[in-house]
Amino acid sequence: MKLRKNVAMAVLLSACVLAGGRAGAAKTEADASQVMTAEPLVVSVTRMDVPFDEVAGSVQVITREELEARQVKNAGDALRGLAGLDVNRSGGAGKVTDIYSRGTNSNHTLILIDGVEMNDPMTVGRSYDFAQLTADNIERIEYLEGPQSTLYGSDAMGGVVNIVTRKGTAEKHLSAGLEGGSFGTFIQSLQMSGAQKWVNLALGVSHTKTNGISAASGRGNDEKDGNENTNISAHLGIDPSKTFSTEFMVRNIDSKTDLDNGAGPDMDDPNHSARSDQTFFRSQAKLRLFDGLWNHKAGFSYSEHDNVTTNEADPAHLLDSSRSQFRGKVYTYDWESVVRIAEIDHLQVGVEHQEEKGDSESVSDGAFGPFSSVFSEERTGVTSYFAQNQIRLFDATTLSLGGRLDDHRSFGNRKTFRAAASHEVKASGTKVKSSYGTGFKAPSLFQLYSSFGNRDLGAEKSEGWDAGLEQTLFDGRSSIGGLYFANHLDNMIDFDNVTFKYKNTAEAETEGAEFFISARPADKLFTRFKYTYMETKDATTREPLIRRARSKFGADVNMSVTPELNTHVNVNYVGPRDDLDFSAFPPARTELKGYTVTNLGVSYRPLKYLELTGRAENVFNTQYEEILGFGSPGVSGFVGAKFIY
Repeated sequence: MKLRKNVAMAVLLSACVLAGGRAGAAKTEADASQVMTAEPLVVSVTRMDVPFDEVAGSVQVITREELEARQVKNAGDALRGLAGLDVNRSGGAGKVTDIYSRGTNSNHTLILIDGVEMNDPMTVGRSYDFAQLTADNIERIEYLEGPQSTLYGSDAMGGVVNIVTRKGTAEKHLSAGLEGGSFGTFIQSLQMSGAQKWVNLALGVSHTKTNGISAASGRGNDEKDGNENTNISAHLGIDPSKTFSTEFMVRNIDSKTDLDNGAGPDMDDPNHSARSDQTFFRSQAKLRLFDGLWNHKAGFSYSEHDNVTTNEADPAHLLDSSRSQFRGKVYTYDWESVVRIAEIDHLQVGVEHQEEKGDSESVSDGAFGPFSSVFSEERTGVTSYFAQNQIRLFDATTLSLGGRLDDHRSFGNRKTFRAAASHEVKASGTKVKSSYGTGFKAPSLFQLYSSFGNRDLGAEKSEGWDAGLEQTLFDGRSSIGGLYFANHLDNMIDFDNVTFKYKNTAEAETEGAEFFISARPADKLFTRFKYTYMETKDATTREPLIRRARSKFGADVNMSVTPELNTHVNVNYVGPRDDLDFSAFPPARTELKGYTVTNLGVSYRPLKYLELTGRAENVFNTQYEEILGFGSPGVSGFVGAKFIY
């Protein structure tokens, strides 16, 4: 393809130019992930702790320091600007927020929090909605790109977003904050952490309430759709000895969101709302044998989603009332072992068993008479076996090869594998890397057992690869890099408008290029720029996939003016992309305009224990839609104060 040739020429030209540059240690994009800290970065998205520079694959990391500098309040918003990732929200705060990894579907990315799978088994495609997940108490967010079914099975066809929460340390921490601002927004938060002998604990609580904006854009929509949520999280670690430790993690999200009746004009509805209760829990034990040469980990995870939507009759909708409830639960048991051989070889093997179940009920009384539907509890399960071997040669070359067998109760066996390699030339600060992997996506409970379901559905399949180059310059104070990626998705599940059933018919291709530049021209100044160019194609219609931008750009500039004063500017550009207009049937394809949003954050510590914050979002009041017919907030401002001890 033309794009592939252009990218290859660009990477080759970059290699020739950069090879002549004077470089320091090969920190590569680790600098871009460590906005405010010089501590060595370790990631766990590969199911074992690995230094950032030794990951044989494409990983992007958002650290706690960056989250605090940007003053990001929602975890989904934190992902904006990452290369290869699209984020779309249907309205203001609290509205459905989907992500698309390298052009794959929103349900092709696995979301984890402290090892707990967050994907909701009772959504149509088993995806996760970031709308209510706040960014407080998060230590870092890791985004592993490309097919990752070898380590994580179903749901990881496009990539993995791994969220790691804070742990208690010997340096005790306590903070309590208040923030208020536009749209009647008020936020309260409390965080504390610490460690005593062999026990460490971290707690976080936040409550957010906002009047919001009208979810539906267009004339005749003046009624605001608010949102209220409470996030509670805890992380307890017990380390009685150097060889044995246990951990317990729990998070609960309780929310209420006002909705409209759809996209476009005259869709306001004052009585339409959704309530959500999400609970995530994990316990795990670790055993280190032979001075860490042979490590074991056994764990149990549980997630529960309970979503209720109600729409009572009102003067504008006298004949319409409805109520629906969807409940889903996932239980996961896992064991894995890592053998370290001669300090250079890590052999990782594991087994995992997962059970999921869900049910729903809907009742409505509309213009066409009463209607009720009950989706009795259905369940499915999968047992998985996986192995991965990672070798580090001469402290410069990383090789990784892994395979997995999933025995799924609904569609049988599925085999996947992944290979990756990277090599650093430390003398010049150059790094090359490449990976290839296969993935699959199991049909959801809804696609299998609902009234629209098809019990003969098979798994979706994918294969993808990438190759890239990174270069550090000026004694490690700057880095630049790029990569090419391509994915082929087959046997995808689509809805048949003739039979009104799901079936395996769709096929798609995505390819693109990601580029980044990060620089620290002065000790107090950090800059980072990321750009993604991507082409997507439905193999049947030959048209681009909806809601995936061809061009996307993100920029961050952070300046520590003084030890007490910090400023951060964040700019995100999203190019034109296609969407569907459902105001007519069949829905017509239309193009959404590109847009640029600029955000500003300032923090100041006049006293040792006091921090004052201010942030402005959408500074230039850009009018745009991420999804056709749904509005987005205009210019807004917020101020806050935080007590820190």
